[in-house]
Amino acid sequence: MLRWIALGLLAFSTLAPAQPAPSSGAWDSLAKTTWVAEGSNKPARQVYVFTDTECRYCHKLWKAMQPMLAAYPDLQVRNVLVAVISDDSQPRAETILSASNPKRAFARHQALFEGNGLPMTKTDHPALAQKIEANTTVMMSYNLRGTPGMLYRTSDGLIHRVSGVPDEAKLRSIFEQAR
Repeated sequence: MLRWIALGLLAFSTLAPAQPAPSSGAWDSLAKTTWVAEGSNKPARQVYVFTDTECRYCHKLWKAMQPMLAAYPDLQVRNVLVAVISDDSQPRAETILSASNPKRAFARHQALFEGNGLPMTKTDHPALAQKIEANTTVMMSYNLRGTPGMLYRTSDGLIHRVSGVPDEAKLRSIFEQAR
């Protein structure tokens, strides 16, 4: 398994310049990552959040997003699970993704985060391990070097990156601009 040292775990947000319009299929390739959706089931807009189950800043971002999701009924947040923080990252991500309802398991993990999170089950899911590793590779390909990292596309076709936890105003702006 690839192990990345999560560089730049930031308590604040850093904005990277937008990338040029993606090459054919680049944005669509994000849809092929393994993610847990929150928000709309028929989204007109998506935001991808690369998140590690052991990342306190990821948890902080998740908490900040929850009350906002209702205000954006056509938005879907796609939580792309990666394993970069600790030895517990991989098995906990596998526990969530192998659950009968990954969305519910992810939300339960977040609700229990401050008490160490969702209990891990004994997992031996080579296919899930490969998917989580592939998620990490995609995260790195977008030059996101730590978690959380967000990607969203605007109406002009540009893909924007945000590293860390944006403040409330910036998060609202991201949700409004995302397409």
